[in-house]
Amino acid sequence: MTAVNFYEDIVNNPAHYRQLTCKDLLFAYYNCPQVDLKKEFYSQHNFISYTFSGAKRIHKGDKSWYLNSDIAIFGRKGAYLFEKFENVEHCVMAFFIPDSYLKSVISENRSQLPVTRQPLQEIDPIVKLDVTPSTRAFFQSMIAYFQDPPSESILELKFRELLLNVMYNPRNQDVLAMANNIQLHERPSIPDVMEDNFLYNLAMEDFAKIALRSLPTFKREFKTIYNTTPGKWLLNKRLENAIMLLNSTSKSVNEIAFESGFENNSHFSRVFKEKYGKSPLHFRKEIPAMHLPIA
Repeated sequence: MTAVNFYEDIVNNPAHYRQLTCKDLLFAYYNCPQVDLKKEFYSQHNFISYTFSGAKRIHKGDKSWYLNSDIAIFGRKGAYLFEKFENVEHCVMAFFIPDSYLKSVISENRSQLPVTRQPLQEIDPIVKLDVTPSTRAFFQSMIAYFQDPPSESILELKFRELLLNVMYNPRNQDVLAMANNIQLHERPSIPDVMEDNFLYNLAMEDFAKIALRSLPTFKREFKTIYNTTPGKWLLNKRLENAIMLLNSTSKSVNEIAFESGFENNSHFSRVFKEKYGKSPLHFRKEIPAMHLPIA
């Protein structure tokens, strides 16, 4: 199943998500309506979330983050796997931050922000924030605004207050390093977007949104960089990942199809056989015994 655009799902479902908007800024306060135990989501905007109660786990690649009461995170735009727990609600407040807004805040407050030299390569896509008494009070104070919405100018000030509160805190230097990197580039790098997200079942339009480009521009720039189409590149990368998992794990074919970004097991088995001349199961059976993964 194709990954859900988290940001647009909130905007389009006000019955499930209490929300406030100011220009391109979005505040949401809700009990997570996720039904499936595991579901892929993505956002073309960075986000901050704060858990009031309950729990959830977010996965990206081989890393995961457990979110429970009083945990706040900063998430980089892109795709993630959200895992809910049976019979456990997750009450959360989320703030979606477009790159353009983040750049303006950094530019206007550059002289007052701490200096950070943290290399971006070492920063995870999800950063747990240092929740101070003032940060906690901020989230609690926002609840009243969902019951009695203020003017757009006040909302924008609250948004700015949250961002600056986070970035002024030296314990949140990873967030500031992320923001600095965003501020230095006009748009995200297409190779970075693809390498970070190819294992998720995203449509081509979704990759273009994360890359902050129109679909025609995205395809044209992609062809210039890779000398192939995004569809062919994605298929090859996902099949390479599937081969690696077949060789090195005892995961089922269904699990491998899902973890490699394929629509479903049938699609995975069909394209695998077209590429390698045999089904994933037959491929695995032919792996020499000495190379079989330990169950």
